[in-house]
Amino acid sequence: MVDLVNVCPSCGLEEENVMHALCSCFFASHVWSLSQLPIPSFNGRNFKQWVEGWLAEPAITPDTKGRICGFLYDIWTSRNAAVWEGFLPYPQKLLRGSFARWEAWKISFQQHVRNLPFQVAEPIPDPHSAAGVICYVDAGFHGPQHAPSYGFIVYEADGTFMAAANGPLTCSYDPILAEALAMCEALSWLKDNGYTAVTLCSR
Repeated sequence: MVDLVNVCPSCGLEEENVMHALCSCFFASHVWSLSQLPIPSFNGRNFKQWVEGWLAEPAITPDTKGRICGFLYDIWTSRNAAVWEGFLPYPQKLLRGSFARWEAWKISFQQHVRNLPFQVAEPIPDPHSAAGVICYVDAGFHGPQHAPSYGFIVYEADGTFMAAANGPLTCSYDPILAEALAMCEALSWLKDNGYTAVTLCSR
């Protein structure tokens, strides 16, 4: 049996957990401070509570929520670099790279939407967006038991990420039925969250 010392590889000062590694570590908190994004305070919250706080905050735009997700990914990637390479980037460099990747992703997605090989109906106004939302849905079968599952991702019409979900399905090994049930899951979520103007896409 080997005793492992659970010390944060980024700061080397405190015990590491998810909230510390991604939010309250000296390195991570410096990144968040420089970002000037409108995030909830870290104090008194665990990671789940903190994430639920900004996801449910209507004053935080979908674009900003996407940027927050990007920073979480980049902070975790930097933490892994500290573990395996003994190196941490400057917070300013992390910020520049994260913002550049987000802008490049939005441009790429907008080009993808314009090049879709089909036409979509003009959506009606919606309380979340005057142009409605776009929802991509898919179903699949996984593993030797061909376990059915679904997944969907929701974007604003301009390509801004809004939400995503996945889960198991209950059906036989029938791709057409699985696709139909995946559509039902996506439509149910959209209805429960107040969306009425939706472009639904499935491959």
